[in-house]
Amino acid sequence: MWQEIVTTIILSVVGAIGSGIGALVIKWLSSKIKSEKDKQLLNEAYQVVHEGVTYVYQTYVEGLKGTSL
Repeated sequence: MWQEIVTTIILSVVGAIGSGIGALVIKWLSSKIKSEKDKQLLNEAYQVVHEGVTYVYQTYVEGLKGTSL
C-alpha cells in the first residue's frame, strides 16, 4: 500500500518537473526557430505532452487523494 502511494507521488513530481522543463525547452527552442510553421508544430507537440501529464495526474493522483484539479 505505501509503496503504491510513494510511487504515485514520485511519478506525479517527476511529471510536474518534466512539464516545467518541457515548457522551458519549448520557450528556448521557439526563440531559435525562425519558421512560424515549425514553431506551431513545436507548440502542438508540447500541448500533447502537457495533456498527457494532466491526464496521468487526474487518473492516479486525484484517485489516490480523492480530490480534483
